[in-house]
Amino acid sequence: MKKGESNQDALRAVFRPRKPNQEDRRRYKSDRFIPCRTETDYDLAMARLSHDEPLYPAKPRRDAYTAALYHDLLGPAANMKLMRFCTDVAKRYLPWDGLWRWMGTPTKKPVASSVVSTAAYRVLDAPDVSCRGSMQLIDWGSTNKIAVALGTTVHALDVETDRVSSYLDKDDDNSDASHDVVTSVAWAPNGRQLAFGFAGGDVMIFDVEKATVVVQQILHHFVEIGCLAWKSNSVLSAGDTSGKIHNFDTRTCEVAHSLQPHSKPVVHLRWDTTGTTLASGGKDRKVVTSNLHSAEPLSTLDGHDAPVGGIAWSPHSPSVLATSSGRCLRFWNTHTGSLIRSHEAAAKVSCLEWSRHEQDVLGCLGEGLNEIAVWRYPSMGQNAVMRGHERRLLGVAVGPDGRCLCSLSADETLRLWRCFGRAPEARSAFLSSLR
Repeated sequence: MKKGESNQDALRAVFRPRKPNQEDRRRYKSDRFIPCRTETDYDLAMARLSHDEPLYPAKPRRDAYTAALYHDLLGPAANMKLMRFCTDVAKRYLPWDGLWRWMGTPTKKPVASSVVSTAAYRVLDAPDVSCRGSMQLIDWGSTNKIAVALGTTVHALDVETDRVSSYLDKDDDNSDASHDVVTSVAWAPNGRQLAFGFAGGDVMIFDVEKATVVVQQILHHFVEIGCLAWKSNSVLSAGDTSGKIHNFDTRTCEVAHSLQPHSKPVVHLRWDTTGTTLASGGKDRKVVTSNLHSAEPLSTLDGHDAPVGGIAWSPHSPSVLATSSGRCLRFWNTHTGSLIRSHEAAAKVSCLEWSRHEQDVLGCLGEGLNEIAVWRYPSMGQNAVMRGHERRLLGVAVGPDGRCLCSLSADETLRLWRCFGRAPEARSAFLSSLR
């Protein structure tokens, strides 16, 4: 700092933009056939000329990532010419100039990165499956077991060992077929307890490891338990055909909380990913959110023009709820109760599921199509359509890995699909390309 100069003046001198001098304004020219050595980066030119061919097929996502690295690391030099025959007029370059130019560059339309197999990799028989009403007849537990309700019996298939276990196998001569039909099944988060709902209004919780009944509760006679949802390993919610929702505490074997948010049967129940909000869909064309601390619903999502066919919470945005009624898919912000967007499908949509790894949502198409469609949210472009069932789909369940799907149809078949997430070999190849 010079004598008589203040600290502020010294700082201004340090951070003041440098003005180009006469030396910077000069424009040196070389022979038109001989490049200017002082302006040519031979290391960069050699690297660009000797760049190997990619080991993996080009993908927009990987190309975009590579281009971003070039711009961040090299700045404007990433697109410079290999041979420079004259100097450019001096221009002040800021570190973030390349970032703004990269952000403003139009890119290609993004494509889905998930790998969807449109053919089932396994087909199993499901005889005597019930086709009446809206029932939750299938669920896939955290221990990789698929529970399927077939009449008065529930079968559990261990996907890893192919071992099949049967529960509630009753003698037809000593039981009322209409009362003992299993209308809903649901695995607890720990995979040790399996809940059953019956056509006669009973709810049973079975410990599959001890092979004992933990809870057996009779709610009402002549009502059907059409849907079940676990909040935690100790709290189970059940919806019946009278429009009521009952919340069980498995530790006390009692109903801890009840409410009636619907005037017609409750056909879908889902707890959000945090376990604080319960969404219910009914045949009264309403979707209602509630919790265990209030006897009144938190909000009501109106506007459905048909009975609710499916509901699913987004695992990526806890407040986003997907619903379907008729051919229309709707996405809601449950905090504000506002509609985010809607999408018209080719047929009636039911049985919604979200992907845990990608922004994909899945739904079953009816009206003779008998297909499973996967859409990319929020653009709602259709990624894939999985065909194979000959009659309408009754339910679907996502595996514990978040990639595989099991579907149950009225054609008495159970099909397993790989519909969500990137295949392991593709994922490892993508990671290897970044090293």
